Amino acid sequence: MTYLARTALPVPSLELRVHDERLRTAISAHYGALRRAIRRVGVPEFEVDDVAQEAFLVFHRKAPSIHPKAERTFLYQSAFRIALSRRRGFARRREELEPAFEQFVAARPNPEEEMSQQQSLEILDGILSAMPLELSMIFTLCEIEQLSVPDAAEILDTPLGTATSRLRRAREVFAKLAGKVRASLAKGGAR
Repeated sequence: MTYLARTALPVPSLELRVHDERLRTAISAHYGALRRAIRRVGVPEFEVDDVAQEAFLVFHRKAPSIHPKAERTFLYQSAFRIALSRRRGFARRREELEPAFEQFVAARPNPEEEMSQQQSLEILDGILSAMPLELSMIFTLCEIEQLSVPDAAEILDTPLGTATSRLRRAREVFAKLAGKVRASLAKGGAR
């Protein structure tokens, strides 16, 4: 009877504990960069954590089949797929919800620097959202997250030549859009 009582208690298996530890390690290693990349491809700030969490949930379910060296690639691919599938919803809800969330932003020690940084990030987000998604994704990975083109190509599941070509076009489009923004700001500042 004591034997049955002992075996009836749920005991996490070694495999489950290793699986959970792998998830914790992946989160600590990739969460920050994944979050930044998700934000830079046009996901509203208030949805970024949801997309990242969903990507980690997919990772957790499929971890046994993911090679340890492919974790980052898998997470980025998952997050970008999730972002793509939710993109229409983001656009509709952005107008409705973003102002409400902005009201709750806490004051920071140096408001002038924070305002300047926030304006710069808004300009960057505006430029990236005006770019075609395949260009903003490669630009975000290579220029903002500083990944190599081969790593970005692997994450985006595109041939290296295609990734290189897209990055070149993304840089051109970004420069053109940034020039328009600078001209607009100069014109507005001259008044």
